Amino acid sequence: MFMNLVITDLFKIKKNFVWKLVFLIPILSTCLLQLLIFIQFKSINNYSNAHNITGWVLLISQNSGPVLWPSIINLIIMIISISIYQVEFKNNSFNSQICFPISKTKILLSKFFIILIFTLISILLNLLGLVIVGIFNSISAPFPFGMYFKYFIFQCFSVLGTIALSNWIASLFESAIIPYVIGILGFAIGLILPHELKFLSYFFPYSYPLYAVNMAGFDGSIAILGGLISGVIILYVSSYEFINRDIN
Repeated sequence: MFMNLVITDLFKIKKNFVWKLVFLIPILSTCLLQLLIFIQFKSINNYSNAHNITGWVLLISQNSGPVLWPSIINLIIMIISISIYQVEFKNNSFNSQICFPISKTKILLSKFFIILIFTLISILLNLLGLVIVGIFNSISAPFPFGMYFKYFIFQCFSVLGTIALSNWIASLFESAIIPYVIGILGFAIGLILPHELKFLSYFFPYSYPLYAVNMAGFDGSIAILGGLISGVIILYVSSYEFINRDIN
């Protein structure tokens, strides 16, 4: 029943722009990364040799730094969440779903699962972009598969709290303006806290994707634990609220 609900929700947004968004933004981030590499370093190998750092590590550093991928992924999650629920509000689908023997929890979890799928696709495409940039620039060092796999896993866990929160917020407001404002504020604060008030960032879901880099003072365990714990807590609270919400 749950997977049928997920498939049904996917069909509802089959013509939605989120499909293009999931592919387009990682492509644009890859182009931006290549542009920054060209402007700053000219040659990745020469810079890497001079600073005792491999080109592949440099790519992750630039992706999480100047390219702002951790913040971009938060924006992707926000847009996907709002888009999915706007379809529900526009078609008044909540009422029809509740008429069937489907628990409200499964309705909320279905949306969470879809947002997670789209987010993971974006993360994978972004990683593929890093590999393409590395090959294009002929990085001489061997490809560190283990490091990139850990980077992927850290990112997967780091977004759970943001997805759960965005999923909940988008379900609360029929108008998209409020979720967008909250999402943009979260994006901005999540970008600043790890640099200015690091301790507070440990408790702020929008900050966790930055910790997925697992270097330069950002501990990957924060990304995993923070994302997992906040995701579970927010999912539980949002499910309780959604179950008891009067949906007209």
